[in-house]
Amino acid sequence: GGLESPLFYRGWKLTKLEFVVSANALEAMKDDGRAVLILGANQQAGTVGSGEKVFLNYLYNHFNVVDNFEVSGELYAAQGAQWPVRVVVIDGRKANPTKKKLATDTVSHLKSWNEVYNKISEVHDAIATRRDSLESDKRRDVVDPDTSGGEGNLSIQPGDVPVVERG
Repeated sequence: GGLESPLFYRGWKLTKLEFVVSANALEAMKDDGRAVLILGANQQAGTVGSGEKVFLNYLYNHFNVVDNFEVSGELYAAQGAQWPVRVVVIDGRKANPTKKKLATDTVSHLKSWNEVYNKISEVHDAIATRRDSLESDKRRDVVDPDTSGGEGNLSIQPGDVPVVERG
């Protein structure tokens, strides 16, 4: 629910208790950790309220948000509630947080379990692609000390003849 008065978290004005709890929980996440936040969404399908937007801007500026979408409350009406939920998928923490307005005014509003399944498949693929790209970048940064003289810079040029010293 809403807070009696907004709480400032790292300079961001949070207006709902679930935002404060989520932000605190994300503090425990490893830099390369993953998280899925399931939050109450705005009653007006697909829209992002001003209080939500501040929290989403915090997330987009501090974490790698892979996706942000809504699921219709009608999908789980049998459990006794029909309030739509916002799903925010995070894949790691940003190395250099910023403070920009990155959240949009609208998000996808999924109305069927088939749409949810397809969205989750897209998110899974996006995370795998992102992780593969990060691993590829790490492999490019690895230096073979046998060919670089242990200095971290490869000094062999095309046409160079290696010299083998014998002791």
